Amino acid sequence: MTQTKTSRMTRADYIAVLRQELAPATGCTEPVAIAYAVAKAASFLSGPVESIQVSVSRNMMKNAMGVGIPGAGASGIDLAAALGAFGGDADAVLEVLHNITPQNVEQAQEFRQHHVTIALKDTPERLYIEATVRSGKDAVTVVIQGNHTNIVKITKNGETLFQGCDAAAKPAGAARAADLTVEGICRFVSAVNAEELSFLRETVELNRRIAAEGVAHNYGLRVGKTAYEAVAHSGSFDDGCDYAAALAAAAADARMSGCQMPVATLCGSGNQGITATVPVIAACDYFQFSEEACLRALALSCLITIHVKSFIGRLSPICGCGMGSSIGVCAAVTFLFGGGPEQIGDAIRNVIADVSGIICDGAKAGCALKVSTVVNSAFRSARLALHGLGAGSLDGIVSEEVETSIRNIGRLGNEGMADADRVILDIMAGK
Repeated sequence: MTQTKTSRMTRADYIAVLRQELAPATGCTEPVAIAYAVAKAASFLSGPVESIQVSVSRNMMKNAMGVGIPGAGASGIDLAAALGAFGGDADAVLEVLHNITPQNVEQAQEFRQHHVTIALKDTPERLYIEATVRSGKDAVTVVIQGNHTNIVKITKNGETLFQGCDAAAKPAGAARAADLTVEGICRFVSAVNAEELSFLRETVELNRRIAAEGVAHNYGLRVGKTAYEAVAHSGSFDDGCDYAAALAAAAADARMSGCQMPVATLCGSGNQGITATVPVIAACDYFQFSEEACLRALALSCLITIHVKSFIGRLSPICGCGMGSSIGVCAAVTFLFGGGPEQIGDAIRNVIADVSGIICDGAKAGCALKVSTVVNSAFRSARLALHGLGAGSLDGIVSEEVETSIRNIGRLGNEGMADADRVILDIMAGK
């Protein structure tokens, strides 16, 4: 595999990046982040919340408007904001809605009709939330920017209580996703003591549990449950693929429909966390790989996903499961079946040649369809790579070098589809 950049990451750096980007969350992270901002603002008030104003970036609006809110049985940015004030636990961060009750939902539903205002913020930031909460003469504003939990400013009655920094700004010497390379990740995963990856067991537990929940109950479009019921158990590679895709889609079905179970998110996204991990967990269960192999494969899938997402951005016109997590999965599956860095590079280029055009048109029940599609692509791409077959420089945006191919995805999303979010949101809002 031709390498264009030398990685200076240490073993501790790789582990730090994994820990930074894996986090539990209850519900879709966009409406949940809005609820978190409101709950945080409300925590600085001494009296009852009387009104809420929320301004969000275009990408936040797109991703938050149509997805189910955990425990609410409904969707809506205004409802998410109201629940942040009535029942939200700011100390729980992305699990802010873990304790909401039917009474909280009833109160929030009534409050949002007349006391919650939602607006689109004119900002170049893709991930931006500004929440102002009022009680009597007091007004508190919380601004989140860069990632779903990065509070950059808190003010009360015009006085600054807290001033943070952009999420992209890291202290000197801190581990950065931008320093990752495919070759470096492969070396790390092969050499690390598997026990140092034991923290990934929580990810396995959380995401295996929500996949089982999606299979057991009728969530959303039932993409995963329907596929699971048709899965054969012959032990073949294709059946293992179908099994993995079914479980991943089932987890997305549950999460997008407001299931209150937490999931392990990746790069701020629950669906990306599900897609990067559940197929790997499922493959290890189905083909009876050891726990050690599973932990190494999970680390590989997550780190490759983080690497790709560092070029695309946290919120993008491109589906992060399609051009992020599926690339991680194809690398992990190739690794599990004995492929080395060259075959992993082939698998990555195959996925890019296959599903690079999938758009992100917001978080919603239909995301489970895309999850199923890209997991199938990941397994297909891995199988081809294991046979020595990889897309090359004649295949569209694919380049001979895997790192160049990954950078091309970022360019496609950030330059080629620069106006796509506006069009997508206009279509969604006009329905």
